[in-house]
Amino acid sequence: MELNKLFLAMMAASSLALTACGSDSDSSSGPSDTDQPDTQVLTGTAATGLAMDGTVYVYDAEGRSTNVVIEDDGTFSVNVDGMTAPFMLEARPDDASLAIQYSFAEAADINVNVTPLTTLALFLANDKQSLAVLLAAWDDQAESFDETALAEAEETILANFADQFEEQSIDAETYDLFNAVFSANQTGFDAVLDDVKIVFDMDGGSFDVEVDDADYTFVPDADFDDETGGETGGETDTTPDAISFASQTDVNPDEDAFSEVVTVTGFDGEATVTITNGQFQVNNGNWATTGTISAGDSLRLFQEVPNTFETTTITTVSINGHDFSFTTTTRAADVTPDNIRFTAQAGVEPSSTVTSNTVTLAGFEGQLALSVTNGFLFVNGSEAGTSASVSAGDQIQVIQTSSGDFGTSVTSSVTLGSVATAFTTTTRAMDTTPDSFSFVSQSDVEIMAASYSNTVTLAGFDGELPISVTGNAGLMINGAPRGVTSANVSAGDTVQVVQEVVGDFGSDMVTTVTLGSYSTTFTSTIRDADTSPNAFNLTNLTDAEPGTRIESNTVTLEGFEGALTLTVTNGELRVNDDLSGASVSVEAGDEISVVQQSSADSETTVVSTVSLGDFSTTFETTTRETSTIVDVFSFVRQTDLEPGVEAISNAVTLSGFDGSQTFTLRNGIGSLIVNGTNMGTSASVSAGDSLQLAVTTSENFGWNAHAVVEFSNGSVMFIAGTRAANTVPAPFSFTSVTDVEPGVEVVSEPISFSGLEDFTRIQVTNGAVRSSRYPGQTLTSLSVHPGDSLTVVHTSSSQYETDMVTTVSTLEAYGSVSATFTSTTKAAASGQTDPVMDTRWNLGQDSMTALSLAVSPEANGTELHMLKNTGSASSLMNVSPDSSDREFAELQALASSDHEGLAVALLEQGNTSEQLIFSCDTSVQPAKLSARLASDPAAVSSLELSDTVSASLAGRASSLQEGMPWSVNACDDLSIADVIYNQSDETFQIKVGVNGAGKMNTSDYYQMAVFQYSYDLNAADASTALTKTEAYPVYRVMFGTQHYKAAEFFLDDPQSGRSFAVFKNDGSNTHNYLRMYDGGGSSVDLLISPYNKFTAEEGTWDVADMHIWMESDTAYHLYLTSETMGLYEVVYDPISKTKTSERLHTSGDQQFCKGSITGSVSGPNPTFWCHDATDEGKLIEFGHTPMSASRMQSAVLGEKPVKEKASKEEAEQIKAELEGAGAEVEVK
Repeated sequence: MELNKLFLAMMAASSLALTACGSDSDSSSGPSDTDQPDTQVLTGTAATGLAMDGTVYVYDAEGRSTNVVIEDDGTFSVNVDGMTAPFMLEARPDDASLAIQYSFAEAADINVNVTPLTTLALFLANDKQSLAVLLAAWDDQAESFDETALAEAEETILANFADQFEEQSIDAETYDLFNAVFSANQTGFDAVLDDVKIVFDMDGGSFDVEVDDADYTFVPDADFDDETGGETGGETDTTPDAISFASQTDVNPDEDAFSEVVTVTGFDGEATVTITNGQFQVNNGNWATTGTISAGDSLRLFQEVPNTFETTTITTVSINGHDFSFTTTTRAADVTPDNIRFTAQAGVEPSSTVTSNTVTLAGFEGQLALSVTNGFLFVNGSEAGTSASVSAGDQIQVIQTSSGDFGTSVTSSVTLGSVATAFTTTTRAMDTTPDSFSFVSQSDVEIMAASYSNTVTLAGFDGELPISVTGNAGLMINGAPRGVTSANVSAGDTVQVVQEVVGDFGSDMVTTVTLGSYSTTFTSTIRDADTSPNAFNLTNLTDAEPGTRIESNTVTLEGFEGALTLTVTNGELRVNDDLSGASVSVEAGDEISVVQQSSADSETTVVSTVSLGDFSTTFETTTRETSTIVDVFSFVRQTDLEPGVEAISNAVTLSGFDGSQTFTLRNGIGSLIVNGTNMGTSASVSAGDSLQLAVTTSENFGWNAHAVVEFSNGSVMFIAGTRAANTVPAPFSFTSVTDVEPGVEVVSEPISFSGLEDFTRIQVTNGAVRSSRYPGQTLTSLSVHPGDSLTVVHTSSSQYETDMVTTVSTLEAYGSVSATFTSTTKAAASGQTDPVMDTRWNLGQDSMTALSLAVSPEANGTELHMLKNTGSASSLMNVSPDSSDREFAELQALASSDHEGLAVALLEQGNTSEQLIFSCDTSVQPAKLSARLASDPAAVSSLELSDTVSASLAGRASSLQEGMPWSVNACDDLSIADVIYNQSDETFQIKVGVNGAGKMNTSDYYQMAVFQYSYDLNAADASTALTKTEAYPVYRVMFGTQHYKAAEFFLDDPQSGRSFAVFKNDGSNTHNYLRMYDGGGSSVDLLISPYNKFTAEEGTWDVADMHIWMESDTAYHLYLTSETMGLYEVVYDPISKTKTSERLHTSGDQQFCKGSITGSVSGPNPTFWCHDATDEGKLIEFGHTPMSASRMQSAVLGEKPVKEKASKEEAEQIKAELEGAGAEVEVK
């Protein structure tokens, strides 16, 4: 043990010696009055065999900390200015998986390393307790930390790894693990760190060691043997003898204090010296904060004394860990100030702010309390309130408000520490003599007006004085709106005199104002009277009637005072509505005018002169020029006169001209009647004469005769018109004919019209006429003149025993007389075919709403199917037109009349042949498509006409979203688009086209859609035989959208996939048109040419149904039935997408095809059936008739039918009528 103590003392002395050498090199001079110690830093290296990447944290004994990032080579330098040793260091790696390393520094300005060996030394010295816990409490543990135990732990570590140090040529006995300088370059000491690996379990109080990658048993009491450590001769004494430094008192603040010099003894070798709160000097050397000392050396301490009184400061020097203190105490402060004095001030203004003289404080140290009552303080020029802390040298003033009374004192009491003084002010005596003032005289003042003086400000006196005014006047004080005759006023008040001026023109009005003992006057001089009137003007008159009494305009006299005499020459005066002769006394405000007689001659002036005071003016009237202008007059138009009679106008009285004039009749037509006498075509007349015109009426009906009288300044017309001719003929009739052949031209017996005075206009319905006036022409409308004869011509019915009726009627404007011509076809001979019809149907009660022939891609069916509606009920009917029984048979009674549309699919496969009938049930929404076999019509399979938007459909338009619901709620039309037999499951795939009103999401649309179904003929339950496989809209338009036409009817071409639709004119577009969809997303619109011919201009052509017959790939015949026109045929080339021809079928019964239509869809000899508009229970059967060139209309040029032209005679008659109404007409 003695050897160990000696070794430790030698090691400590060695460490102190090294540190002291470092200190001597860093500190070259001791303390003086101006020198301060250098910046304190800790430098070192953090490594574990390689340089550490991370941050070094330094913690001091006072709980302060700082940190710095480790350099790439492992070195660091930390500024520890202001921090207190000893320090504990912590090196935190950036890689959180690596261990934290710890170290210790007993002082600043030294080299200190952070390695696993310094961590081990601290761990052993801390009795293997957690270093993290020690670090957390370092501010409490630093002073008591056992540095001796740390030195022993360091020796043990060096002894355990002496071999590794020897391998690197390092003397382990003398190596300093904490303070030796090394580089993290894997050589020297860094190589030792590479060989020695330590893993700590600090919470468990243990550690494991590997040396050269092999486990190593750490020897806790390892020591150097004599060979490696050497003989020491006994223990080393490291404890110095006790030393003491005398305390110093009554030290002046902010002075340097030096201890006495003492000699240190009692220890061996060199000892480590550190100092707190000061510096030390060894053997009169440089002043330092760390270093070494040997026994026998002299030691002196230095301390900076604080700049505060009665403050004790302790400086502690440590020698080998043994502390010795040096204490100083500053003296007490001087708190008794020199006396202060403020100069009293007299004659100050009342209620004014008064500032005292400036006093500089002296005679005391530190700060004293300064206070004032009845005032406030200024310290060094800044306001400080009523109290402040002050120092010697500060300058103070007292601010005080003087008394509000005259001759009165106010005192402010000031206290500084133990010294008191006062500052006193006294106000001046009261002044009762005002300064003089005056009012400026006013001139040219109006009588009874208010005269205002200038405003004066009162001054030169204190308190209040009485003020008063004499005469008819008042005082306006401080701008008051009303004047007073007396008041009490103060200096600073303003005063203005106001007089109510009375007296004569040119006189003075004097008012006296008295203030205290002072008086002054205010004078107003009334102006002189005004005797000059304002100028006035009497407006001259021209174009006056000769010899008449004329009065001028009225003027109001102004601008003078008192009474003046008004005179006039050549006239009379009217004053205030009274005639007053040629001279009268007037005053301002009177209203006057001049009355004068105009000259009896034309273009002559009369002058009247008016005088008033020094003003005069004239009033002149000039008579008009001689007039030749006749005043406006007119004659009343006469109508409904008989042709060829004399018409005499109303009488007018002439006026407006002087003398006489000659009136003449234009073109000598008519005669003049002057004052009841017929004067012929010319007469001399004067103003006041009575004038009439006479003229002979036209020999024609509805014509006008004109007589025009001309005079100096114009002309006037008299019109006499004849009555209209009678254009309503007497009743007429045609004799009916019977037993005529079907489909031949039938001509009636001719008839003549009687009772006419002029031509009349007739029109023909369901036929035409031929007139004797227009030979060779067959017309449907024309003009008929008296004596004309007519015959009716029409084509007899194509059916046997059927009437054809033609109606001939006059237009409504011509009396609406009508007659009919009827032809009845003969009875059918034996073997001839009866029409397809059911005589049990009632016109007006029963209606056929749909008609369909069964179709498939390979064949047409043999039966026709139709929907019959009767009131609230409906029935499904059929008929075989090729059989002998051509009457309709009822297949199935339906529940209600809410069934629309009809389409029949022909299902053929092998020996199977069935007709599947589709109808649309609109009693529910969405509507349902019902399917039933003709062989079992009571068994029904129904599916809703609804679906959702598919992904492919959603991509076509931004408004379509995938999954959006859509439906058809009302069916305008159904059609079979395709029928395919599926061999694999023995079902038929049927594509049905549907058109009608519906919805897309929540919006209303017209939908054109295709629904694809699978139908199982072998289904056990017929209600489940129909299943939907696909559905998609072909086209849609929104309800009510401007310029969009609703799709009315739809039919899909089953062979080409093309679809056709008719769009009606809804009022926003003037055209009806066909649209074809080619199945590829594009479409073509075709104008229907005759929309103007067969309906009113811009009217709507209502299409009832449509059927397509495919004559060839380039010739599709579209048969359209119109409720207003009948059957219309359009031939369309789907390849070139052009319309090649079109025609209206007017021959035979085809003109009555105005409802449903069906028939062959292909083949060279098609047959078609349509509903007869004249008979609800009848079908019209017809074949295809090729179009002639004369019946075709250009699809390219859009030609319209040529309208009927008028004959020359009709044109001349129309021209006469229009000219009679005043129009100009040219006949071409």
